[in-house]
Amino acid sequence: MINNKIKAWLNNSLVTHLEGAKPGTVISTLAFTPKSAGNYLITHADRSRDADYKKVQMPNFYAARLQRHFGKAVIKDAKTFDEFFSAYQQAIKSTSLAGQSEFIKNLKHLIQVSNKIETHGGKVIFIRFPTSKLVWEVDNQRYPKEKFWRVIAEQYPRSINFSDYEKLKKFKAPDGSHLDYRDKKEFTASLLKILQMKIFNKK
Repeated sequence: MINNKIKAWLNNSLVTHLEGAKPGTVISTLAFTPKSAGNYLITHADRSRDADYKKVQMPNFYAARLQRHFGKAVIKDAKTFDEFFSAYQQAIKSTSLAGQSEFIKNLKHLIQVSNKIETHGGKVIFIRFPTSKLVWEVDNQRYPKEKFWRVIAEQYPRSINFSDYEKLKKFKAPDGSHLDYRDKKEFTASLLKILQMKIFNKK
């Protein structure tokens, strides 16, 4: 236990502990960027994570996240970020819906597994966490709420979609996919209140 705590403290404190970085990247960062902010993502001993988006370069980071989420490069020679994001905006509009038959099949299996867990005393809740910016537009184009989430809510009422709650949809993800650690406490408190009222019938 003590060893784990010491290791966790060291990992959280060392500037050289950069998430996923090769040794050469760490050395060059320290040598040529003496004021480097260090790793933006910290993994704690309990496996929870804090993301500090003030340590990343925007909009570069967001642009990379959008491209990964979309699944392919839409434009390779953009001269400005406005041009880059405009290209993705147009590409998203022409994106096809995800396959509904496969979705229904997977949902059926997921509900069966969830029901088995509940028969053994567990509690399974489906939660759609926030996305924003063009990442949200990708999600909404491929999986529009009225065609996909509606099916989930009808077949498994113990479900929460962030977009149905003012206290949840006000949170904006800096990279379109993840919340900054500064929002974590407030978001969790708001989500717990909704869970208590909707799922556990408590005020």
